[in-house]
Amino acid sequence: MKSPFTNRRFARVEGGFTLIELLVVIAIIALLAALLIPGIRSMRESTNAATSISNLRQMGAAMHLYVIDNKGMLPRADGRNSDVGLDWATALRAYGASHRLPEPQWEQNPLLINPAGVSPEYPAAGVKSSYSMNGNLQVNHPPPDGDPIGPVDPIALVSVKTPTKTVLFADMLYAGRAMNYSHVAYRCMNNTKATMVFIDGHAEARSKDALSYEANFAQPPLN
Repeated sequence: MKSPFTNRRFARVEGGFTLIELLVVIAIIALLAALLIPGIRSMRESTNAATSISNLRQMGAAMHLYVIDNKGMLPRADGRNSDVGLDWATALRAYGASHRLPEPQWEQNPLLINPAGVSPEYPAAGVKSSYSMNGNLQVNHPPPDGDPIGPVDPIALVSVKTPTKTVLFADMLYAGRAMNYSHVAYRCMNNTKATMVFIDGHAEARSKDALSYEANFAQPPLN
């Protein structure tokens, strides 16, 4: 008579898993996650950069509408210490590319935000922007005695010598300032690229080694 215990050690509860099978499944899931997560992160970075580039194209288009309506003059990059012309944030408000509502009823405009982030200097409840205007696209006068900031005047769009190379707006590192080469924030593509729009209207993401003050920010260009 065959013992009922003969094949017991090889038996398995129907529909269940052995410990080894469960560990194999967990290992496969972990491997798939390790393979997929970098791809998902890369897709998110690419999407953020594309959104930011789209924002900047719209800001560039709004700027050109403003110039057409204002005798070919750009607004000032810096809103401080001058009563000549409008600063860019005020100038573009009427064209949908700045704060939507007049002061003091400011409302956050998503067009001003790079999905990759904004400067941490902004107060939590304040109106924010990831971008700012090239601070060389204006006439910067020496500060008067006792004042740390000099007045600025707007310039004509046609005076920009290299419109395909000169940055108009770009990701900025500091809140509420006209930006320059040293203020560029490399927020996109794993913090390796900054998004920007140029005077001629084209927008792109660029790495630091593809930018320079002399060629892309100075007016007139220094090389």
